Amino acid sequence: MASHSVLTEQLIEMGFQDKQIADALTRLGEKATIESAIETLESEQNGGPITAGTTDGTDDSVLKLPALTAEQTAAESGLSAEEKRALYEERIKLRRKEREEKDKEEALAREIKRREDGKGMGKMKEELEQLQRARLAEDMRREKAAEKAAKDAILRQIALDREDHKRRNAAAMAGATATADAAAAAAPVPLPARPAASLNSDGKTRLAIRLLDGRQLVNEFDSRESLSAVRVYVYTQCSMEGEISFVMPPLPAFTEEDMQKPLNVLGLCPSARVHVIKR
Repeated sequence: MASHSVLTEQLIEMGFQDKQIADALTRLGEKATIESAIETLESEQNGGPITAGTTDGTDDSVLKLPALTAEQTAAESGLSAEEKRALYEERIKLRRKEREEKDKEEALAREIKRREDGKGMGKMKEELEQLQRARLAEDMRREKAAEKAAKDAILRQIALDREDHKRRNAAAMAGATATADAAAAAAPVPLPARPAASLNSDGKTRLAIRLLDGRQLVNEFDSRESLSAVRVYVYTQCSMEGEISFVMPPLPAFTEEDMQKPLNVLGLCPSARVHVIKR
C-alpha cells in the first residue's frame, strides 16, 4: 500500500481537490489504495455537491476531471483491479499532459505580457530621454543668452570709459590753454630749469613711467596732451588709491598747475623718464 502522501499526489494529478482527498483517505485509513480512494471519491461525486468534475469557485489552480456519467460508472464497476489500475494510470497521464499544456499556455501568456511591458518601458525610456535632451538644450540656450548679455555689458562699459577719457582729455587741454594764457599774463614764479620743449617728427612723446612698486609702463602720447592725461592713463592701467603726481629727477615734482600743461611745454618731448609719487 502506498502512503497517504503518495496517494494524495496521485489523486491531485487526477484533478481531485485536497479537501475531498483528505476526507476520503481519513475514512479509508491505513487500508487506502489508489483504487479504493478513487472509488470513494467517485461515489461522493455521484452523490455529493462537490465532485472531481465541479468547482466551488474558489480554487482554479487544480485542474478538474469531468464528472463520470452513469454509463461510465457502470462500465468501470465491471473492470478488474488491474484494468482499473491501468485506467487510472491512463487518467493520470492524461491529466499530466493537460497540466503541461496549461503550463505552456501560461508561460506563453507571461512571455507575451513581459514583451508588452518591455515595449511600454522602452517607450517610457525614450520619452524620458527626449525630455532630458529638451532640458539640456534649454539650459544651453540660457547659458548662451547669459554669456551674450555679459559680453554686451562689458562692451558698453568700455565704450563709456572711452567717452569719459575723451572728455577728460578735452577738459585737460582746455585747462592747459587757459593756464598758459594766464601764466603769460602774470609774472612767472622762478622754477628750476627744465629741458627745452621740442617735438619729434610725428608729434608723439614716448614716456617711461616708473610706478610706486618699481614696475615700469612705457607708452606714447600726443605731444599736445596734458600731463594730467598721463595721470589718467596710469590710473586706468594700475589699481592705485589716492592722488599721485610725477617727478623727473633731479628736478622738483610737477605741480598741479603743471598737470594742466601739454607735454611739449613741460619739456618731455620727444621722450622722457618720470617717476610716480604720492601727493
